[in-house]
Amino acid sequence: MTPDEQQSEMLRNFDHAAQALRANLRLQGGDGHARAHTERALSHTLEACIATSEIGKGRTVQQLVAELEQLDRLFVRIKRQSFQEVVKPS
Repeated sequence: MTPDEQQSEMLRNFDHAAQALRANLRLQGGDGHARAHTERALSHTLEACIATSEIGKGRTVQQLVAELEQLDRLFVRIKRQSFQEVVKPS
């Protein structure tokens, strides 16, 4: 297999993995921990696809994790703020 064929095969495999992870996210079963792990796995899979197809443009695992954690904190703040606005006495 040539390097181009190997890259194409890897990208197909990443696409299949991303499709399966998205399908699992649409299912109603599982708990919050399983969903969080699946979301994180999808993020890593998509980043691996970028790193494979666009050499030098992929983030390191540490960069990706740091950005995902930053987003998690932002969503928690937004959710808390929205909740406080809903229950704020008039």
